[in-house]
Amino acid sequence: MQNKGGLVRLRLSKSERLSSVKHIDFLFKHCKRIKRFPLALNYVFTEHAPEPIQAMFAAPKRQFKKAVDRNRVKRVMRDRYRLLKPDFIATIGQKQMHCALIYIGKTLPDYKAIDKSLQLILKDLKSACASEKPLA
Repeated sequence: MQNKGGLVRLRLSKSERLSSVKHIDFLFKHCKRIKRFPLALNYVFTEHAPEPIQAMFAAPKRQFKKAVDRNRVKRVMRDRYRLLKPDFIATIGQKQMHCALIYIGKTLPDYKAIDKSLQLILKDLKSACASEKPLA
């Protein structure tokens, strides 16, 4: 995760995205949820994942009829998550996690609101990590 200069690479590679239908189904069947408006984090600790955290991002079609708006919401969430990813990895420690970040607001987000919400989610996740065990 570090390049030659010792700097952390803040990228979101393909292997860090949750795309397997089997894993997504497992996530939503066994997930725990942290809600901090305007985001909700559904997560489950797992084993045998290629990366420490695999994430997916969703925006509801009911709230945002235009695909352009949904894509913008997901782009903002991905960008804010990408910048906080080292903090998420440090929070979960040696565990592995699948998560879904879902936008639950009704209006188009700004970066500040998403960033504040992710900081609160990270804080709640830190306290939840202490007692969690992987499911499968």
